[in-house]
Amino acid sequence: MDVNGTATWDGVQQYLGAAMNGGRTNNLSASAYDLIPFESSKHTSSAPEHLPEDVLKAFQQGETNFDLPGHEEAAATMYRRALERSLKYAHPELGGHLHLRSKR
Repeated sequence: MDVNGTATWDGVQQYLGAAMNGGRTNNLSASAYDLIPFESSKHTSSAPEHLPEDVLKAFQQGETNFDLPGHEEAAATMYRRALERSLKYAHPELGGHLHLRSKR
C-alpha cells in the first residue's frame, strides 16, 4: 500500500476499512473485496546452475511446491524425481529403485 514496500496487514486493513466506510480512498472502491491475509515466502532456490534441464525442472517444481502451504507431498515427489534423474546422469549403469541405487 506504499511505494516503499513497507505496508503491513494492519495498515492494509485500516486503509481498506476507511475506503469501505466512505473515507478518503484515492478512487479505490473496496466494497466488493474480501480481505484475506497471506504469507509471502522468502525461500530462495539453491539449485546449482550446471544441472541438466530435466533435473533442474523437477528441482524447481519441488522448490515451488515447498513454498506452498499443504503441498509438502508434491514437493517431496518432485525432489525425489530430481534425485532419481540426477543419479541416472551420474551413474547410468545403476538400475532398480531409488533406495537400491542410493545404497550402492
